[in-house]
Order: sequence, then C-alpha cells, then structure tokens
Amino acid sequence: MVAHSSAPAPAGAPSKADENRTPISETQVPKMKTGQWRITMAIAGRRPQTADICMRAHPVTPPREGRCDRFTTSRTASGVILSSNRCTDDHGVVWTVMARTWGDFNASYVQDGSMKAKAPGKGAEVISGHTTYQYLGPCPGDGPRK
Repeated sequence: MVAHSSAPAPAGAPSKADENRTPISETQVPKMKTGQWRITMAIAGRRPQTADICMRAHPVTPPREGRCDRFTTSRTASGVILSSNRCTDDHGVVWTVMARTWGDFNASYVQDGSMKAKAPGKGAEVISGHTTYQYLGPCPGDGPRK
C-alpha cells in the first residue's frame, strides 16, 4: 500500500490531471508477476524503507480487508490505474484508500496514494506516501510466501 508524497513526482510520472478514465473490472487490473521484488516505501514525514520480498502474482491495487461498501478501479488513457476503496474492519475502523499506480508491472511500477483510518469515537488519521516496486528475478529457495 502506498500514498501520495509531498516530494515532486518522479520523472515520467503521469499527471494528476489524467485524461479520460474508463472503469475496469477486477479481472482487468494488471498483476505484478511472481518473483522477488525490491519495494521502497516513502511515507510522508518518515525515512524511506526498502525490503526485498518474494511475492506471488497479485493485482496491483491496494488490498481490501474487512467489509467493503465501495471499491472502484479505472484506467486512464495514459495507462494509470486509479483505485479507491472504503472498508470497515472487525474493530469498526473505516479505512478509505486511494491509489494511482503506473508502470509495466513486469519489471517496475510506482504507486502513490493515501489511506485514511477513522476509528469509532476518534478523529481520522491520514497517511500518504510513494512506493516503488522493482523486479529482481525469480524467488530464491522455496519461492514466494505471500
């Protein structure tokens, strides 16, 4: 998961004023390929974290956890995947996640986004950041665990 950073957009990043959006179904969402990926996450206000993780192929949209009353995904004419979901977990916390994801999904891709958590009787917390994914090759050893 990732969020929108206050840092300037990286070279080649799509414009936030992306042109036409076309809704797409879950089966039309691109998938990252199975293998070892280097994931670097920069959450606003924190030092970037990098990890090399073996992962199974899965859609590049943020995960949905709990009961979701909204999940939308679209693709712009420039190929950016826009996703938004609103889900409630078992503790009554409402999570709203919005992400912009782009790249080729086989070698590297980028995801900017924001996540808002609103617990019952408490104020909302918002986290934003920027995550890059770089494919390193096949998984060593026993393969992916996630």
